[in-house]
Formats: sequence, structure tokens, C-alpha cells
Amino acid sequence: MRLFAITFLSLITLVLQQQNPPIPPKKPSIQKRDTGKEAKHKDTQTYCVDCSTVEQNYAAANHPDSYDPRHDPLYRTYLGAAILGSIISVVGLWFLYLQAQSTQKAAEAASSNAAAVVASERAWIDIEVNGEASSYTLSVINYGRTIAKIETWEVAPVAVHFKGTLENPPNFPTQTLRRNKINRLVTPDGKPAFLDFLPIADFFSDDWRDITFTYEKKAYFFVRVGYEDTAGYKHTTEACYMYSIPSNRFVNMPERKTWS
Repeated sequence: MRLFAITFLSLITLVLQQQNPPIPPKKPSIQKRDTGKEAKHKDTQTYCVDCSTVEQNYAAANHPDSYDPRHDPLYRTYLGAAILGSIISVVGLWFLYLQAQSTQKAAEAASSNAAAVVASERAWIDIEVNGEASSYTLSVINYGRTIAKIETWEVAPVAVHFKGTLENPPNFPTQTLRRNKINRLVTPDGKPAFLDFLPIADFFSDDWRDITFTYEKKAYFFVRVGYEDTAGYKHTTEACYMYSIPSNRFVNMPERKTWS
């Protein structure tokens, strides 16, 4: 719109310049030549400009062009038409801009509706880690409406020094301890589908004693499952489990669960 405004102002400036044409510069002064003779004509006299004789018509010099474009109906009509055309052009461009914005919003709404339909029909995988002591199992549940193909699962055990406070757990580690590639179809029946056993004590290794006996460390167990839906799109589900000292088992932290 800034470009349209600049163009419109330029047209107005050009029209105003045409309305007030520049005044031609005055001719250089000349000295009157004394000839000692009378002029042959009533309205003429003789002058010397660079030693050459020039005759000037005083009648023409004393009656300059009296044309004023502001009083010319044709010129005023042209000026009004130019201004009106500029205004119409700016208004037309503004309506085109509004139409483009409306079309973009409609396209975004259609895309959002299509994404909502796809999301309602795709597979949604949840993670379950169940067990006690040092023996746990990993299962998945398909809460979607179509079949999911489980491709990978990985775990990441994290042990931090216990400070006696409920500090926030760490983020999902960039490096995982174990990664398995599988090809398992899970139907959307809402029932747990077993994937594998999880030797939790072996995962934490030397930290396991500080977690379960001396309570000097706090344990978090991260799980990530990768799967593919029927449309061929890749998705992941991440879950975090924290070792609970009163129950001596890992409990789910639903606020840390994410889907993609």
C-alpha cells in the first residue's frame, strides 16, 4: 500500500506542476542605442546587442501571454479526470488486496479442516511401562481409528542426585541407551500390545543401589516409540517415568507425555 500511496502523490505533484508552468527567464538587459534619428515605425526602436542592431516590438513586449490554465475548461476537465482515475486505481488495488487476504484466510481454514480430519482418522499410540522391583514390561496402546505400524522403541535412564525437593525432571536425552527396530502392527482396539521386557536395574547399572537403597539419587526413565500410520506419515510418542520411593516402582508422569 505504501507503493500505491507514493504513486498517487507523484501523479498529483505532476498535475500541479503542469497547472503552474514555469515562468520563462527574462532576456538579458540591453542598452538603448542612441542613433539621433527617429524610428521609422511608431512601436519600434533600435537597440545594440553585442554590436548588432536588433529591433524589438514594444507592442508584443508590453502585452505578454495572458493564458491561465486554471480558467481553461479543457485543462480543468483533464485535471479532474486524471485525479479521478488515480483515486479509482488506488481503490481498485485496495479491493484486490482485501480479496487476496480473504482468499488466503479461506485456504488456511480449508487446510486446518483437512488436518483435523486426518488427525481424527490417524493412529494414536500411547506407552505403558508396568512392573515392580527391577522387572518391567513395555507395551503400547492404539487409541486411534486406524492401524499403526510400530517401527522403533528406545529408552534413556537418567539418575540425578536427590536434593529432597520435587525439582522438574530433565529433558529427553539426546542419546539413548537402547534402540530396537521392529515391524509390529497394532490395531485400534484400545488394548495393550506387548513389545519387550525392560531390565531396569541393568539400564541404571551402578546407580541402581543409590536409587533403591541409599536414596541418594533420583531416577527418571524415558521411553520413545516411533510408528507409521496408514497414510505413511511418521509419528512419535514420548513418556517419562519417575522412580517412587514409597511404592518402590516407576510411576508415569502424564504431564511429560508428548505426541507428534
